[in-house]
Amino acid sequence: MSNIRKGGGEKLIEVTQGLIDGAERSLSGRCMISDAVRAKYPHLQRIITDLQSIRVSDPKTNTRRVYWTSRTCQQALVDFDDGLPVEPFAFRLGPVIQEVPMQSGSGSRKAKAEKTGRGSGSSNFSNTSLPAKIGGRISPRPVALANQRRVHGVRSLRPKSEVLVPQSL
Repeated sequence: MSNIRKGGGEKLIEVTQGLIDGAERSLSGRCMISDAVRAKYPHLQRIITDLQSIRVSDPKTNTRRVYWTSRTCQQALVDFDDGLPVEPFAFRLGPVIQEVPMQSGSGSRKAKAEKTGRGSGSSNFSNTSLPAKIGGRISPRPVALANQRRVHGVRSLRPKSEVLVPQSL
């Protein structure tokens, strides 16, 4: 069984100065948060972080899991991508919001879901009050691949002095 619980983060994930220094700006798969998750859970693969979610593949359970990105991580991502200094911090993965079987590249999704006993629908994990979707398609992400540029448009994460407000004539 995997070390990472479906209900989320009882274990603290630390983003160290070394991870911050080694991260690449605007790249979802090479950011400090993806690297921190990879350091804490080395068996996880295809770790992608954006402002909405953290997505991981777990070959031990043959699943792809999606977690919401915490506010702390969102602010760190925006600051880092803007070239602002980021202090080391820690976060916990929240509850799984979606889990689907990993895609192997052959066969239909429906056949894979039937084979693994997972289909579309909802289920609550025992240690969380948020429902997790089991099966189905993972919602589209703004970044297609781990090596593509991450772009964000969340104005609430920027200081108010930096938000451009249109001036009336």
